[in-house]
Amino acid sequence: MCDSTLAALHESIYAAVHSVSHNAVTYYQPHHWFPHITLAQSDLTRDTLPDVIPTLINAQNFEWEISVNNITWLSETNVIARYNF
Repeated sequence: MCDSTLAALHESIYAAVHSVSHNAVTYYQPHHWFPHITLAQSDLTRDTLPDVIPTLINAQNFEWEISVNNITWLSETNVIARYNF
């Protein structure tokens, strides 16, 4: 699945579910979101950042290819549904 296909899929899912979502984060709106891999989220701190930087600097190529094989619907605390394909 290429970036534009994944982005289009995201946009169509967002359009279908946003009216029933509660407290949706604006970051996930289609004009903000783009296909990506989150490398660190809430566990990245000022103390742990120095350990991450050398790994990123030494990486030779960030043009990775990955297979998208599921879509998971999450709440703040639970997995609501997971669709494997």
